[in-house]
This record gives sequence, C-alpha cells and structure tokens, in this order.
Amino acid sequence: MVDNSNPTTQNDDWLTELQLIREEAKAEQREKQAAREAQAAQLKSTVDLLKQVNGLEFLRDIQKNVLNGQGLLEQLDDTGKYERALALRWDGSIAAPTRPKEGEQAQHGILIGVTKDQLFVNENRVSPATAQTLQKSLLQLLRNADKPQQTESKPQQNTPSSKNTFTPLKWAVILGLLFIIFVLVVLGIILLVNTGY
Repeated sequence: MVDNSNPTTQNDDWLTELQLIREEAKAEQREKQAAREAQAAQLKSTVDLLKQVNGLEFLRDIQKNVLNGQGLLEQLDDTGKYERALALRWDGSIAAPTRPKEGEQAQHGILIGVTKDQLFVNENRVSPATAQTLQKSLLQLLRNADKPQQTESKPQQNTPSSKNTFTPLKWAVILGLLFIIFVLVVLGIILLVNTGY
C-alpha cells in the first residue's frame, strides 16, 4: 500500500532537488567557461607581449643578417616553463653557421620565452619587458655566442689541488698502519700470555 498522505510536499521536495541539480550544473559550466576565457586571455597576453617587444622580428633579423639565412626558427606553445616561446637554433660559429640536423640538439640557440607577462631570453629575465631591453639582451647573447661557456671553465677552476687530494689519502694510510700495529701488539700480548712468558 502506497502512502499518499502528503503528495504535495514530496513533489515540492523532488522538484526543488531537480532544480538544485540544474543550478549546480550551470554554475560548474560557468566556472569552466570562465577558466577557458582566463586561459585564452593569458595566451593572448603572452602573444601580445611577444609582438609588443618584436620577438619574432628580432629573431628573423638575426637569422637573416647574422646567420646568413641559416638556423632553424620555431614557435613553441606551452613549453612547460613558458606559455609561449620563440627559438632560433644553429650549429657552428656565427662566421660559418649551419642548420641543425632534425631531432638533434643544436650547438647554439636563442630562446625568447614569455610567462605571466614576464620576458626571458635563454632563461634570463629581461626587465623591463620592452623591445629595447630585448634588443640589448640579444646583442649581448650574440657577442658571447662563440666564446667558451662559463659553466665549462668553472669545474676546472674548482678542481682540488693534488696537495688537498693527498691529505685525506695520507690520513687513511696512517690510520690503517696504526690499526695494523694495534692488532699486532694485541696478538703479541695474547701469545705471550698463552705461552707463559
């Protein structure tokens, strides 16, 4: 037997729950749409910043005028570190540049990256983010492109001298000899005690 004592209240609760489900779905859809719009606005902002500082034009100028048309110019989206990036890669020196082989790492490169309205050249922040400061950074980078990298020379400078390397070895030998002498003395005492002298 079905209890129909209060059908209006049950029906009102049912309809209220259905309406609540619909409103929750609409709110979730609005949040997703707002997130998509924010992401699109951020991407537009990064693209606008790259255009504002003439990033692509500068790399094209470098490729044409410095690298004699050689090198590989690429546009990278969401590199993980940057929301948008431009890369120019080449092999060889600036005097004799060549295009890098497909799938291989190039010897030299320039990476202009943008993230959260910040501009970077080869992971160094360019501030303020203007065309003039970007130009200066690129010129400095090109002047140093054929010079040996600082990171390669540092390990040679930090190499410990042979005197410093010898010191721990000397102490290890001394401690080893002392241990052997100690063991021999203990064995001698044991032999003396056991033989009755």
